[in-house]
Amino acid sequence: MVRAEAYAGAGLVWAEHGHAYVQQLAQSLGHRLDDTLVAKIAGDLDATLVRYIDLVDNGAADVAPGIFGLSSQCRC
Repeated sequence: MVRAEAYAGAGLVWAEHGHAYVQQLAQSLGHRLDDTLVAKIAGDLDATLVRYIDLVDNGAADVAPGIFGLSSQCRC
C-alpha cells in the first residue's frame, strides 16, 4: 500500500498488519482468499477508512464525528 499522504498511527499499524488481519478474518469466517484478493481488500480498507483517520490525525483534514470511522460503517 502506497499513498500520497503520510501515515499516522492507524495507518502505520494497518500498513504493517492489515494484510495479515484480512487473511485471518477471512479464515476465521471459513474463507480462503488468495494473496491478490487479500491485498485488494486491505488496500480498499486503507483507501476508504484508514486514510481518513490518518488525515485527521495528521491535521490534513477536519472532519466531524460520524462522517468516517467505524461508527459510520455500521448500520446499528
